Amino acid sequence: MVSLMSGKKNRNRGQQDNAKQEIRWSEKNTINIPPDYVFALTKRIQNNKSLRHMKKMENALAYILSHLENCECTLDKAAEAAGYESSYFQRIFTRYYEMPFAQFVTRLRLRAAAKAIATEAFPKKVGLRFNFANPQSFSKAFRREFGVSPRNFQEENYDIPDMPLRKQVEGIEISLEYKQVYAIRVVGCAIRAPYGNETPLLDFVSLPYEKDLLTSKEKSGADKVGIWWFDASEELYYLFGNVTHYYDDIFVSDLYRKEKLGGGQRTQIIQGGNYAVFSYPRPKDDSKIPAMSRIVSRYVFIEWVPINHKIADTMGYTYERFTKDRVYLYLPLIAGMDRNEFLVRRKWNLSTWANYIDSHITDNLTIESLAKLAGYSPTNYRDVFMMYYNISPTVYILQRRLYLANKEFREEVDSNEKILKKYHFQSKEQFEQLYQQEFSREPYLRDGAIVTLDDLLGFYEDNKDKVRYAVRKIQPFRIISHTVKQAQENKIPDDLTALVIFWFREDFDDFAPLQNLFFGRGSNRKKVFLWNEDPEYQNGFMVYSYRIGLVTKKDEDPEAYELNSEMQIEEIPGGQYAIFTTLDKNDSEDPQTAYRLLTRCAFGGWINANRTRVDFQRRTFVLWTKKRLFFYVPVLD
Repeated sequence: MVSLMSGKKNRNRGQQDNAKQEIRWSEKNTINIPPDYVFALTKRIQNNKSLRHMKKMENALAYILSHLENCECTLDKAAEAAGYESSYFQRIFTRYYEMPFAQFVTRLRLRAAAKAIATEAFPKKVGLRFNFANPQSFSKAFRREFGVSPRNFQEENYDIPDMPLRKQVEGIEISLEYKQVYAIRVVGCAIRAPYGNETPLLDFVSLPYEKDLLTSKEKSGADKVGIWWFDASEELYYLFGNVTHYYDDIFVSDLYRKEKLGGGQRTQIIQGGNYAVFSYPRPKDDSKIPAMSRIVSRYVFIEWVPINHKIADTMGYTYERFTKDRVYLYLPLIAGMDRNEFLVRRKWNLSTWANYIDSHITDNLTIESLAKLAGYSPTNYRDVFMMYYNISPTVYILQRRLYLANKEFREEVDSNEKILKKYHFQSKEQFEQLYQQEFSREPYLRDGAIVTLDDLLGFYEDNKDKVRYAVRKIQPFRIISHTVKQAQENKIPDDLTALVIFWFREDFDDFAPLQNLFFGRGSNRKKVFLWNEDPEYQNGFMVYSYRIGLVTKKDEDPEAYELNSEMQIEEIPGGQYAIFTTLDKNDSEDPQTAYRLLTRCAFGGWINANRTRVDFQRRTFVLWTKKRLFFYVPVLD
């Protein structure tokens, strides 16, 4: 096999042992493309407007990547490298990379700085090399992009997160997933490289689907694989065939070559490993596949790999795969497998949620996509967001867009049409109506509405003296719990904070099923509120339920009570906990404020500052007893 970028240095392992058989293959039963066909195909590739445009933008990208560490990386210089006039380049750059030039360069600089931080003793000083005015502005931009400070990024040894995958490349919708792929066996025919070993492989991808090059019978089948490779005589071929065997291992032996195949067929084992797998929807007309694959391949190798600091395995097996519905490009990676571990760990840092929305406010943000990044179901994400920021994420996104659009309208930074499109408004009339509806005031005024969210880390610094905590070891105890639901019969509040307080205050006399527990009045008993992780995913999201429970006394046997199907006995594990309380001796006068203070300080600040101490294998919970709130965070012994 040969990498699409590596040239003939990349040869299949073990080929020298089978030189005679491979040389015999190269002498006969190989498809040779007629010179006239090669000439016409080359002309079509050269005249492809999309490819010509991509190559110009690639020149701009090469200039940007080579000038990230100095102030010469300007729009005018990048436009000159691409061969475009500056004002036109600015417009097409935003459309091509799906973000403005300045934002694109800043995000690249932050990723280059993140890579450099691993070897720097003082990470904040790295920002000066990448054109940030001072360590403070660098640290702020770094935290806004990645959700952690440069120092924490270094100490936690995070991977550099990928730049957002472009939604479309020259009109083609692309998907990406990271996989550990097992070895497969391919049997098929070989096509000799049009220009021998000097064939530009990025231009000659998906070669068998060129019109009239192979018969429809040869191209038929639900699962085809194509791979460029050198035989033992160093001749370059494109092997195209069916997957005839799936192995259970990453690497398998090449002993299969002793098998005799009839009809001039050739066989190849493609070893497995870590892969970035790109794909796009297969067009109805197969003759369009090569042109689309050229665009995808150029995007992957010339843009995506260097932008995201990937290290491709040049001794690995880059190959194409063609199924009934999609076309795939498999890229082997030595380093850079992004399994979203960074973002999963980020879910505990709630301040990053607002930062992410603010830095992607012009993107097509949805609750589903935001929830997935945070590691919650859409419903849980909305509840937690409201609990900490006192506003729903959808309302915040709308208000933030209204605020920013209104600001740009007043400053006349761009045409009305571009501002409306940028912030996802269909018309100026719609914008004005929504602005009036959300803020109860007219737009375009100098003293317009200002929309921001609380900085949770800042909130913790400002309010940590209002709470106290102590680390204590507790014994395990049991509760009888019931899942609580919002907006039940219009009596129960929809906000999660108010919901918790409602159930803490409620005696359960009028609310099934806890009304049948003969423990006396609920308000005189200890109550626990906690999240319960459901055993199954729903639509790819981990789902949590909210449970309220009464603490059983030591001499009580909860199993002796008749519990209905909605109730369950749970044991709260013992061990070390950091226990947070307010300074007040009575939280009953304003329990919602007390609850928000404790949870914001614990989750918004303390947990992130003490991440290495927190035991994430146990659950946090809130205890209500004697009109006081106690927030329990499990910590390691």
